[in-house]
Amino acid sequence: MNIKILMTLILGIIIGISFTKLFTGNNKEENLTATVKVLKPSVLQKTTANVEFYFEQKIDSLNTNNKLLNKKLGGSRAALEMAKNKNIVLQTQLYDLIDNNNESADTSIENNKDDVFQDKIIQLINENNYKDSLYENIDSTVTAQVRNKDSTIVLMGDKYDSLKISFNESVLQQQLLHDQNKQFKKQFMRQKIKSKLLSVGLLILSGAAANYLIQH
Repeated sequence: MNIKILMTLILGIIIGISFTKLFTGNNKEENLTATVKVLKPSVLQKTTANVEFYFEQKIDSLNTNNKLLNKKLGGSRAALEMAKNKNIVLQTQLYDLIDNNNESADTSIENNKDDVFQDKIIQLINENNYKDSLYENIDSTVTAQVRNKDSTIVLMGDKYDSLKISFNESVLQQQLLHDQNKQFKKQFMRQKIKSKLLSVGLLILSGAAANYLIQH
């Protein structure tokens, strides 16, 4: 009798545990869903904002430099225009001196004209040299502008590529998260079914054992 009572108590405990697992499930398994980390939108937003801020600073610097180059180019072109006009005046004065020199017969006047003529030639040479330097200055400024604009285009391309990489990484992480959750759900369902089948099996065995004890 004592053995039957003991066996009955054990069977009661087994049945109680089986019913508990059958109707409440495995809380440990259900809580595993909380361990899956979800990518926060704020993280992506912060990364994107940092990328945009970095490239905007670079682009603003290039735009500022481009404005300075435009100002420099405008000044050089204005100076070149003035040099051209002065050059024309000097050439006209030289032509006039040559014409007047051919017409004059006075030696003193002729010597004075020679001095003026030499002075005008020197001025004309200096103006031509100055004009050449302005052309070189304009050429270097235009080259710098082209290089500056090329750098801006490259930066814009890099900005697009960086933002695209951030976006693709976000999509990839979300896809991985989705796949992990999907796989986890499958594993969880299989584990839950196994747990319920085990509980049902224990109930059947417990019932059979109880029936055996009653009959004997």
